[in-house]
Amino acid sequence: MENNLLNLDNLVEEIKERQEEKARLEELYKAKLEQLEANYNMQIEKIDNAINYFKEQIKVQFEAQPYKETKSQRKLKVLSGDIVIKKPSKKLEADKNALLEWGKNNASEYIEQKLIETFKWAEFKKNLEITEDGQIVNTETGELVTEGVTVVDVPEEVIIK
Repeated sequence: MENNLLNLDNLVEEIKERQEEKARLEELYKAKLEQLEANYNMQIEKIDNAINYFKEQIKVQFEAQPYKETKSQRKLKVLSGDIVIKKPSKKLEADKNALLEWGKNNASEYIEQKLIETFKWAEFKKNLEITEDGQIVNTETGELVTEGVTVVDVPEEVIIK
């Protein structure tokens, strides 16, 4: 019986040692993971900074070259790929909850009933236009849209394909 107690005591000690070793390894793993993540983030930031620098260089040198231009972008083909500079623009963003309330009272044809009500934004958006003074007009009715839709400026963008 005493031999059994001694054996059990030894097993308890072994378990405690293994638990301490496990806790030490977990701490080491977490510290190493934090170190790796910090190193990774630093490397990614360096790469992003380099990409942004090169894009700025492209924008400066792009203007001196003959490029094709459309309403929304300028494009230049080079051996390594295409350079596309999207022109600044405006886009519409919707507060779908506000539009839902507005649609219930003013434009029920845009209200689609399911188990959950949604506003048919894509369909409604087709009838909207941004005026030169930045107002939003429903081209179907001629009314100004003042609730649930805002005009957002989209900056110029350089795209490498």
